[in-house]
Amino acid sequence: MAEAPSPLAQARTVPHIVTELPGPKARAHIEFDEAWTSPSLPRAYPIVPVRGDGLAVEDIDGNLFLDFAAGIAVTSTGHSHPAIVERVRRQAGELIHFSASDFYLPIYPEVCRELARIAPIEGRSRVYLGNSGTEVVEAAIKLARFATRREYLVAFLGGFHGRTYGSISLTASKAKYHEGFGPLLPGVYHAPFGHVADLAWFDEVLFDKLVPAHEVAAIIVEPIQGEGGYIVPEDGFLEGLRAICDRHGILLVADEIQSGAGRTGRMWAVDHWGVKPDIVLTAKGIASGMPLGALIARADLLEAWGPGAHGSTYGGNPLACAAALETIILLEDGLVDNAAARGRQAMAGLEPLRARFPGLIRDVRGKGLMIGIELDSREGGGDLRRFRCRGSLQGVSVSKVATMRDAIAELVRDGDTVAIEGFTHLICFAAGHEIIRQRKRDLTLARLTPDLIYDQMVAGGVARKLIFSWLGNPGVGSLSAIRRRIETADPAPLEVEEYSHFGMVGRYTAGATNLPFYPLRSYFETDLPAANPLIRPIESPYGDGMVYAVPPLKPDVTIVHAQRADASGDTQVWGLLGCQKEAAFAARRVIVVVEQLVAESVIRADPNRTILPGLIVDAVVVEPFGAHPSYVQGAYDRDNPFYLAWDPISRDEAAVQDWLREWVYDLDGRAAYTDKLGADRVASLRPSGPAPSGSVDYGAYR
Repeated sequence: MAEAPSPLAQARTVPHIVTELPGPKARAHIEFDEAWTSPSLPRAYPIVPVRGDGLAVEDIDGNLFLDFAAGIAVTSTGHSHPAIVERVRRQAGELIHFSASDFYLPIYPEVCRELARIAPIEGRSRVYLGNSGTEVVEAAIKLARFATRREYLVAFLGGFHGRTYGSISLTASKAKYHEGFGPLLPGVYHAPFGHVADLAWFDEVLFDKLVPAHEVAAIIVEPIQGEGGYIVPEDGFLEGLRAICDRHGILLVADEIQSGAGRTGRMWAVDHWGVKPDIVLTAKGIASGMPLGALIARADLLEAWGPGAHGSTYGGNPLACAAALETIILLEDGLVDNAAARGRQAMAGLEPLRARFPGLIRDVRGKGLMIGIELDSREGGGDLRRFRCRGSLQGVSVSKVATMRDAIAELVRDGDTVAIEGFTHLICFAAGHEIIRQRKRDLTLARLTPDLIYDQMVAGGVARKLIFSWLGNPGVGSLSAIRRRIETADPAPLEVEEYSHFGMVGRYTAGATNLPFYPLRSYFETDLPAANPLIRPIESPYGDGMVYAVPPLKPDVTIVHAQRADASGDTQVWGLLGCQKEAAFAARRVIVVVEQLVAESVIRADPNRTILPGLIVDAVVVEPFGAHPSYVQGAYDRDNPFYLAWDPISRDEAAVQDWLREWVYDLDGRAAYTDKLGADRVASLRPSGPAPSGSVDYGAYR
């Protein structure tokens, strides 16, 4: 009887986001999890998956995602492939566990025979089964030393082999994996990886200066490095390793835990180069998500040790073995070929993106569906565990929703140039307060007419420099903290760089359009060029006399407040508009803070309000009342009493610091700030008639 189609497979589109991310149930679960689980777990993504189907994964809040990570390189046949589910279900009805270390399980040697059949090893092979990748790496270390009677091992810089003691000694992808755990396993050396020229290291350094070749037991290599950056070696590199091993009687161990099981468009990554290892290690995708690892080796090597030399209570358990047998069938029946075809398709789509965004995408590399995209973090790559690459592929949008805390922590860095733009309204005080709260330092703050929030940020010690126009605008409130820094260097000097309004807009525009300068005629009746040497007279490129030129301004981060956006960052504003658009397009990273998160269909139904496309947005923060005390048309009015109250506070440094403690440092976010304002005050600012933030005709949505 045919099974009913999965609810996930019937979804209209994937991804399909129905809550902010993480959603309320996910946040509650994460809080529960963090109370009970080991904090050693990296937990890179705030996603709480509850079911999967093929490439789609549903989280606890009902959001659907595309899992391009394949469960971290594990679900080689997709999530919950019906054939795998049925095979495991059938096996569970017969026998769940009996230890293969002490008894003869019928299914155990079946899996071993199949793995030996498909292994890229010359001659007869035998197999040991464990529970995970790191377990079979440990088994390989023991076997290599035991079978060769040699001590030393060679792994590679950038390689990852696991986190248990022997495996972590081989790993050299991140220093933090070693921190606090020394001394590690002795006798391990790390070679440079990937270039044919690097092979000279063995003769010139290792064998000549460190250890004799006849004492090296094994060279352990990922044919394509995984965590090290999806590094594909040059043609000739793996062949060269094989030659070195043959010349000195060293075992070549291929760690195919991440690259095997068809992921690269061949059953094993070494097949791309025709290299035959002595030992092959596999796990992850070989059983479609069931816990199974395997050491496949030349028979003479495994026959060197006898009963009791190595074993495992659970290794090769019947359920995992059943999944592995069905996985191999599916891989050979077309999934390996599919990985090759889809990999070619992906590379064909990614290479044009690399050409289109050369400052962002540094490289695209890989084989099959083991593909890595290297981003320049200076141009917006940032920490991709939380924030996704700008833009989308083939119209498939990705949620960029984040908390204010995470957005500021990840995207605003000490020493950055930061612009919080918005003309009299839509000024994101919430972002400025979070920057103060996180004690960012040495920022250059850029803005047309610094508002009260810049006075607070300068008072909070985050800034070393101010790029601005028209500091004396009385409409923005007292800016005494800024004046103290400029006039008396109290408590420290503040570097300033002043332009006219047109000059600032010109700088942003030049930055957004990659112009070397922006020409202006508005500086002939001002003394600003005398005070700012960056405003330079030049001959007009049109041959009609002299003009002034201002240099491009490319903020590291621009923060824009808006009425609404969708999860991918398409942002809509109505009402007074300053230079938010120019500042955002000029920036390397963009944070959009909105009063309301809406569906993509709402944005598409009213496209004329869109000022920023999601393509340039790195994070979307949903922060109602985030622009207070400035105003948001259609949401709340300007809080004029707040601006007036700031004047005496700003004049007194001690009062400023007291205010920051009460309203910023002692609060954990905007919700606490709004609670402190009080419901009555918030309600009093809601529009009730004709006003700067009066009612707005949102239009009819399809």
